Amino acid sequence: MVSATELEARMANPALFAAADDLVEAEMAKRAGTPANAPTWLTPEQVAERIPHLTVKRLAELRQRRQGPSYYRPTLRAVFYLETDIDALTIDAVESEWGDAA
Repeated sequence: MVSATELEARMANPALFAAADDLVEAEMAKRAGTPANAPTWLTPEQVAERIPHLTVKRLAELRQRRQGPSYYRPTLRAVFYLETDIDALTIDAVESEWGDAA
C-alpha cells in the first residue's frame, strides 16, 4: 500500500505516471496472454479501410502481381498484413503526395 505522502509525490511527477501506464499496459497484455510488443495483424478489409481508394479486390490484384505491401499467408485463403508495414506505406504515400509538409 502506498502512503498518502508518497502518492502526492508521485502525482507531482508526470514522468512517473507515464512509466506506470507502461507497466499497467504490460501487465494487462501479460494477463491477456499477449506480449505487450506483439505485432498487430490486419485483414485485407482492415487495410482497405485505412487507405483511401484502396479496395480488397485491388489488394488481391497487387498480391497476384507481387506488388504492394508485404503480407503473410498462413493458409491458402487467409491473408494478413503487419500494421507497422501498412502504417509505413501510408506515411510514405502521404509524404510523396504532399512532400515533407505532412
